Amino acid sequence: MDIFNLFASGCSIVGLFVSLFVASKVNKLSRSNNNNSGELQSGDGTQNIAKDDSVIISSSENCIYYNYTGATINGETIILPVPRKKDSSIKDWNSKQTSSIIPINYDKFNYNIPDNICNMIVQGESNNICFITDFSNIELNIGWIGYAIKSMPFHDWESFVNEDYILEFSYVGIGNINKIWIEMTNKSSNKKIYQEALDVTSQEKKFQLSLGKYKTRPEDWKSVDEICFVFFPEECVGQKGVVFISNLVIKKN
Repeated sequence: MDIFNLFASGCSIVGLFVSLFVASKVNKLSRSNNNNSGELQSGDGTQNIAKDDSVIISSSENCIYYNYTGATINGETIILPVPRKKDSSIKDWNSKQTSSIIPINYDKFNYNIPDNICNMIVQGESNNICFITDFSNIELNIGWIGYAIKSMPFHDWESFVNEDYILEFSYVGIGNINKIWIEMTNKSSNKKIYQEALDVTSQEKKFQLSLGKYKTRPEDWKSVDEICFVFFPEECVGQKGVVFISNLVIKKN
C-alpha cells in the first residue's frame, strides 16, 4: 500500500507540472495580441490565422489593434495578419498613400481551353507581370483562361472608394495578341464587382480605375477577393504574344 501511495503521489506531482506547463503556454499565447478570444492551439512556432482575423486602424487613437476574435491561432505571434478592416480613415494605414499589389498568392483558372495556352511570370516579388500566350492552334469556342491575384492590400475596399483611391498599372503587348480583360471579383459570393476589356498594342498604355466614382454604392466594394486578368479565346483565335503588366498599384488620387 505504501508503494501504491508513493506511486500515486508521484503521478500527481507529474500531472501538476504538466498542467502548469500547458497553462503557461496558453497564457503566453493569450498575451500575443490585443483581443484574442478565439480558439488557441498550444505549441511553439509561427502563428497561423485560420479565420476571421483582422487589423483595426484607429485614427483617433493613432494606433493599430490586432483582432483575432473567433480565429484559430497556432503557436506564438510572429507574423502579423494583413490588414482587412478599419474603423475610420485609411490615411493612417500608409503614410505614402500608395501600395504595390504583388502577386505573391494567385490561382490559375481555365475553362474549355488547354492549361498551357497561357502562363504568367512574375519578376521576383514585384508588381510587374507578364502573360505568355499562344492561341495560334485554338479553334473558335466559348471559354476562358486567366490568373486571379489574391494578395490584396485590403479585402474591404470601401475606404478606397470613399477616399478617392485609384487602381493603376501600365500595359503593353508583343506579338499580335490584342485584348486582355481585368476583373475585380468577390469569389466567395461569385460576384464580378468590375470588368473591362483592355485593347493591347505595342504602344504602352496606362490603366486607371478611379474608385471614387463608386461612392454612390461603396457597399459593392466591401469584399474584394481577387484581381483577375483573363483571356477569352473567341477574341484571340490565331493570336500569339506576350502582355506585360507593370507597376500594379493602388494609390491616393
